[in-house]
Amino acid sequence: MDNRISLVVLGVTSNHIQSGAYVLVLAEENGPRRIPIVIGQAEAQSIAIAFEGIRPPRPITHDLFVTFAHAFGVRLRQVLIYRFDDGIFYSQLTFADPDGREVVVDSRTSDAIAIAIRTGSPIVTTEKIMRATGFVIDDGTLTRANDTENDTGNSDDSDSVVYDRSRGYHAEPRPESFTIEELERTLANLIEREDYEEAARISWIPAQRTLSLCHLLAGLFMIATGVVAARSMASDNTLSFGPMFTLYTVSVAFFMPTIGLSNSVAFNGLEKHGLSTVTDFPPIRVFGTVGFICAELFVNFVSFGGVEVQHSHTQFYVSGALSLILAAYSLTLPGSPVNRGSGRSIADALRLK
Repeated sequence: MDNRISLVVLGVTSNHIQSGAYVLVLAEENGPRRIPIVIGQAEAQSIAIAFEGIRPPRPITHDLFVTFAHAFGVRLRQVLIYRFDDGIFYSQLTFADPDGREVVVDSRTSDAIAIAIRTGSPIVTTEKIMRATGFVIDDGTLTRANDTENDTGNSDDSDSVVYDRSRGYHAEPRPESFTIEELERTLANLIEREDYEEAARISWIPAQRTLSLCHLLAGLFMIATGVVAARSMASDNTLSFGPMFTLYTVSVAFFMPTIGLSNSVAFNGLEKHGLSTVTDFPPIRVFGTVGFICAELFVNFVSFGGVEVQHSHTQFYVSGALSLILAAYSLTLPGSPVNRGSGRSIADALRLK
C-alpha cells in the first residue's frame, strides 16, 4: 500500500482559459507540493462557501448531505483520492456508523472535498498520485513533484498551511493572501499538461478583442441576412431561404463564442478589482439575462412604419446593429492576459489540430 499523504485545501481560483471552470488546489500538509484539480462552477461555489465559513440562507446539497448523515450518527472518517486516470481524479469516502461499521463510497473528488471541508474530515492521497499530478513552486518556478527530491513534507517554508479541524477549513493563510499568482501558474500548467480539448486557447488575442471581433462579424452577417430578405421580398414577395439561412447560420456561429468570452472577460475584471468570481459574478449573469429579455421584448412589441419588427426583415437589422454596438463596447472592457506559448502555430492556438 502506498504511503498516505495528508492534504489540505489551499483555495479555489477561476480558469481564464476554460470558461465556466475553476481549479481547486490541494496542498501537501506541512509540505511544498500542490495538486490542482479542475472542477465545475457549482462545486467551486459549494467549496468556497464552506471554505469562507459562509452560511447560506438555505442549505445547499452538500450541507443537506452532512446534516442527514449526522442525524443518523454517520461520520465521515476520511476522503481518499486513490486514482488518477486520463485527467480525472477518483475519490472514496469512508463512513462509519455509531457501531463502528465502515462503508466505503465512490465519489467525485469535488463532492468529496466539499463534504470533507464541512465535516473537518482528513483528506489523503497516495505518493503515486502526488508524484504523477503534484507540483512544487519554489521561488516562482513551477516544478513537477516527481522531479524534486523532496518526497515528503518536512518543510519549514512559509507557505505551509494550518488546518483547523474545529472549523473544517484552513485558518491561515487565506487563499487571497497566499499569492494568486501561484494558483494561476498552477492552473495554466494543469490545462497545458492535460490538454483539454474544450479549452479555448486563442493565445495571441486578448479575450476582450476576440469578443469584439465575434460581435462585429455576427452583426455584419446578420445585417446581410436582412438585406437579402428585403431584396427577395421586394422582387417577387418570396424569401430566398437558401442564401438567407446560410448568412443567418454564419452569424449565429460567430455569436455563440461570445457567451464564454463574456464570462472570461468578466472573471478577469472581477479579479483585477479584488472581487470574488464565485459570489460577485452571479449578478452579472442576472443582468445579462435581463438584457436578453429586454431585446426580445423590443423585437416582439416595437413597430416601424406600422410594421411590427418581428414580422419583417427589420429584426435582422436591429439584431445586427446591437451586435455592432456590443463590438465597440467590448473594446472598452478591461484587458485580459494572453497565453503566449512558444513555438505554437496559429492552428495550434485555434485548436485546429
